[in-house]
Amino acid sequence: MLAYFPTEQLYYLRVHDIIPAAITLPVLGKTVALNMKKLVQASSRFYLAYIVLEFFRLKEQSELLHAKQKVLGEANTNSVEANAEKANVQNTWKAHKLAAAYNTFRLPGALHWYVVL
Repeated sequence: MLAYFPTEQLYYLRVHDIIPAAITLPVLGKTVALNMKKLVQASSRFYLAYIVLEFFRLKEQSELLHAKQKVLGEANTNSVEANAEKANVQNTWKAHKLAAAYNTFRLPGALHWYVVL
């Protein structure tokens, strides 16, 4: 997201002629041309990369949740803290499944714009 949002915002500002076609970077003293096609291509590619990396993060999170669930299952304690921890793990699983579904539905659109642009 750190690369997607700035390129998307630059594209938006350039399309609506809010910023000029070329800007001068004060620190470097260089003039940089803002090509709209290149900005939208970079933006869509960064967005696709974000979604793919999010799937890897979700995979890692699911492995950690499985391990945590296994430890809680083996503990066999019925204390208030243990029950609260089990409820927390169940809520985290729900959020995890929702995030996986959300990214699954975003992936085809991101792939489409990656290929089209």
